[in-house]
Amino acid sequence: MSELLDRIRVLGDPFKRDLIDMVLPTASLLDAGGMWGVHGSYALHAATHGAGRVVLLDTLRTPEFEAWSPEVGNLQFVHGDMNDPGVFTSFPRVETAICFEVLMHQAVPLWTLYGLTSAASRTIVLSVSVLPEARFPHPNSAVFLPGMPEAHHDALHPAPGNPVFKVFSKDPASARSHSEWHWGLTSSLITSWMKYLGWAPRQEWRRPFLRDWEWWQAIFEPDAGVRL
Repeated sequence: MSELLDRIRVLGDPFKRDLIDMVLPTASLLDAGGMWGVHGSYALHAATHGAGRVVLLDTLRTPEFEAWSPEVGNLQFVHGDMNDPGVFTSFPRVETAICFEVLMHQAVPLWTLYGLTSAASRTIVLSVSVLPEARFPHPNSAVFLPGMPEAHHDALHPAPGNPVFKVFSKDPASARSHSEWHWGLTSSLITSWMKYLGWAPRQEWRRPFLRDWEWWQAIFEPDAGVRL
């Protein structure tokens, strides 16, 4: 393996590689949205640690990814918008899917989850920045962030004053980029959406994330008995 691969493989969060290890080996794995900031690092980890075939789905491919990916023969890149469930059927179905820090960027997260459940047959691993359940009077809550009034914008922003940490626009009409956060989701809502699609959580974890947000991770498996 080249020095470039060695640099790529350590990008991102170590605990996410641990999550991937928990669902390996697998005949095939989809990394949905694993390009930005890590240049496909998680896909590389899967491809070299027990995934027979790996698909990386994203709207962009970085120069760094272009440089290292030819060295990994069991990796396929698919260009597609994860707001379009149809893109998830544009490649052969996989056993396992991972989707890290993607759902809050999607205009309609349920479409993305539908796509993931259409693409994967055995396991789906999610990692999402969520708002704590304690912020809301009821479970299954969420906040649509673009257009949030000024008085609430800074209260919800996980890193106020940080110009690098682009989160959400005060103008809904300008919130078209996938770099924007469209949603402040809760883990209970995502879990209910997954149950609606016939998938049940096997394990869950929570970690502090900046200000008043949380990092939530979960492993889901098909279970027709939980379908809502």
